[in-house]
Amino acid sequence: MLNLSLPNDGSIIDLGIDFETYYDDAYSLKKMENFEYVMDPRFEIIGVGLCYNGQKEWISGTLDEIRNILRDLPWERIRAVAHNARFDASIIEWRLGLRPHAYLCTMVGSRAHYVPQAGSASLHAVAAYLGIGTKGDYVGKVNGLHRHQFSVHQLSEYGEYCKQDAALCLGVAERLNKILPVPEQRLIDLTIKKYVRPVLTLDRAYLVARLGEIERENEQLAQVLGQSFRLTLDQIRSRTKFAALLSGELAKSGDSVPLKRSKPTKAKPYGGQTFAFAKDDLGFKALLGHANPFVRTLVQSKIKLASTLEESRIKRLIQMHDLLDGKLAAPLVYYGAHTGRFSGDEKINVQNLPRVDKDKTTGAIRKGHIRYAIRASTGYSIVAADFSNIEARIVATITRQTDLVEGFRRGEDIYSAFASKIFEYPVNKTDHPKERFVGKTCILGLGYGMGYKKFHLKMLQEGIAMSEVEAARIVRVYRDTYSNIPKFWRAVEAAAAKFITDPSGMYPVPAGMIFAHERIILPNGMPIMYPGLSRSGDGLAFRSRYGSNHLKPVSEGDRGVSPNGPFIQSQQNIWGGAFTENIAQALARIIATTAELKLADYGLIAALQVHDELVYHVPTILVPKVIPMIESVMTEVVEWLPELPVAVEIHHGPTYGDAK
Repeated sequence: MLNLSLPNDGSIIDLGIDFETYYDDAYSLKKMENFEYVMDPRFEIIGVGLCYNGQKEWISGTLDEIRNILRDLPWERIRAVAHNARFDASIIEWRLGLRPHAYLCTMVGSRAHYVPQAGSASLHAVAAYLGIGTKGDYVGKVNGLHRHQFSVHQLSEYGEYCKQDAALCLGVAERLNKILPVPEQRLIDLTIKKYVRPVLTLDRAYLVARLGEIERENEQLAQVLGQSFRLTLDQIRSRTKFAALLSGELAKSGDSVPLKRSKPTKAKPYGGQTFAFAKDDLGFKALLGHANPFVRTLVQSKIKLASTLEESRIKRLIQMHDLLDGKLAAPLVYYGAHTGRFSGDEKINVQNLPRVDKDKTTGAIRKGHIRYAIRASTGYSIVAADFSNIEARIVATITRQTDLVEGFRRGEDIYSAFASKIFEYPVNKTDHPKERFVGKTCILGLGYGMGYKKFHLKMLQEGIAMSEVEAARIVRVYRDTYSNIPKFWRAVEAAAAKFITDPSGMYPVPAGMIFAHERIILPNGMPIMYPGLSRSGDGLAFRSRYGSNHLKPVSEGDRGVSPNGPFIQSQQNIWGGAFTENIAQALARIIATTAELKLADYGLIAALQVHDELVYHVPTILVPKVIPMIESVMTEVVEWLPELPVAVEIHHGPTYGDAK
């Protein structure tokens, strides 16, 4: 066993760790999500590689044998370092019953600084970029081999490969320790523990009942379509059949099926053309206002019936319930977006659960059912603390739109106030919900430069009828009323063009930020990266990447070769409004995570972090004491933006739905 040579000062040491497990063509992390792979009956550890202070060791044996060996390590003083540490942590905690002091994931930890240059989040790419060693490829030779099937020589070779991975992880960690602020390293640890040490529970009966409701709703809609329009479910759900049907109707008015550029792939590096049938595709949404009522019906039906997100999410949550003793293991990706925001994963994505929407007359739930399936344990409550319109407040503050800032500070109903200006009569939340919703959409969306066409389609999608002329008027009213905001768009774009494209450029801007070469340095020292930012036509563009933020591997031995395979680089246009959105999201994320870390110092560990919201699992008897503490911390003056008026809404209840 490794001689850890622990210092006597009680400090925490980094231990590189890498598990090699059985996989085959049917059972692998390419085919399954992490929780189902690790908890599957077929799961088998082939061996584990360890690295500390230049020493490397390979341990192979049965699950019990490995557990008996590893339990002798002083886990209370170990930070386990791994590439895609969520996987290794799942094995350590769920399969071996061990609890390290902390975790560091070198894959997600590299996302902010190294991945944009390395071109991939793989251990191979990051290690090569840092020049710390070469990753082997032996894992590709062991597909379908159980441990007892390895020869002595094969097991030895596999061990050398695995030990090298553990050593590379430790090498990346040494670099991250120099560049990644300690608070960010703590966030990585807390994020992994939200997954491997879950506290929230799942209501299986509720999930099953909701699944039945969805199936009945779809059957009823299918019957209506069949009786009224002679349409079948297959015609709606099949992209080619739906395209043929829609094309025939659109041709009557001289229109055509909307298309969009498909994402680049290895086979088509520049992408191609595909049908724009997603609910957020602008061309498709525009058909919701088409003059032909049958076209509108087709589009509405497609949006409803083609979306299986809620169904698939519920099925996966039921599976998680059954595998993890009823717990919700929250799969979050640290720095999932290039602004630093977390993203969801494992086809559950707790970051974008639909918000609760109830019928005000009957109280029936129209949206957000899944939130009611996330429950607190007996004797506990869920406390959800949400920063109130934090991004809009940040935009108003950094653009010095003082009237808007003061309105937020005084606690005015900003949405109703702006709606009153739009519609030229007094609007309030109780009597004018639709008008206020328009005002809310303007305040939250137009600050990033949304144009009138996109705003018009947004309104149509929300069931609010208005003409493009009216949409254009509303956008003009917003920009005239809050004129400092569009001025900021132009200023920030000019600064980006001058300083972010210049290798020697560096320019301080409000809120403690610095514009530097290919990046905006944030007040916490982390960057928003714009690799290859350059002038493109009349604007700017940078190298972006396509693909989800999932931590899916390309091969079993290189878990997380990107977030989802090798990066496919593409030019992404960006302008002042988009820079403003990036900045607002990044600053909001810093405010939220700063509060999370401070509350963690007080012993209050978040069970979920959902964009601008922190969710806690608290003994019900302590809720009255905990809420003031949460509010006090979350509304503290922001050191690098002291004029920002911060507010928070806090609710609690037995379920996540009740706490909204």
